[in-house]
Amino acid sequence: MISEGHTVCNHTKKHKNLSFSTREEIENDLSALETLYEEKTGQKMKKYFRFPEGKYSENSLKII
Repeated sequence: MISEGHTVCNHTKKHKNLSFSTREEIENDLSALETLYEEKTGQKMKKYFRFPEGKYSENSLKII
């Protein structure tokens, strides 16, 4: 994807609905994917995000 010129962004590592997740769960899920991405590509992940399933709550939106 990177070599084709795509911007790769965070979509969480577990790809689960974050509507009922705690701040800690969300932060851990985001950072786990960022870490894996950096290990695999040697690059920092861009700071864009899309909610898994397109689902979110007011709380998860504030945390993100």
